[in-house]
Amino acid sequence: MEDNVIRDLISHERELREKDVRSILHERELRVISDAHERELRLIAEDAVEKARSIQFSEYARRLADLNHAHEQAKETAHHTVPREVFENYIKENSTKLDLAFSGAEARREQLVESLNEKINVLSKRLAEERNARAALDGSIGTWKFIAGLMGLPGMVALILGLFLMFSPK
Repeated sequence: MEDNVIRDLISHERELREKDVRSILHERELRVISDAHERELRLIAEDAVEKARSIQFSEYARRLADLNHAHEQAKETAHHTVPREVFENYIKENSTKLDLAFSGAEARREQLVESLNEKINVLSKRLAEERNARAALDGSIGTWKFIAGLMGLPGMVALILGLFLMFSPK
């Protein structure tokens, strides 16, 4: 019986060792699988980091290009603008010149206005004289028309012949 017990114990010990070996092998398999997954995760993470870096690089390149373009535009704008101090000095210098020019032009304009007013007065007087002369002429012509209307054509012919005879040499 003791032999059976020993055999049972030995067989049980073998089973335990075999199970221990199988568990160690299984643990190794799990470790290999775990390492493979960990390696795969690291590769995915490295790819993601590399992709993020390339996106960041392209964004930096785009921003730098924009900044370079903006810098060139700012230089061009600065090239075409005048500093405030220079502009204010220009205004101060030219305001006195403009005041002098405008005061001279104002005096000249006043002289021209006076001259034109004198000419207008002279022309107005002439026009009044011509209107009066025309009215007088129209009055005398009207008188002759009236006389001609009263006398008729035969009277006019007689008047002309009478004047002719009166002034003709005898």
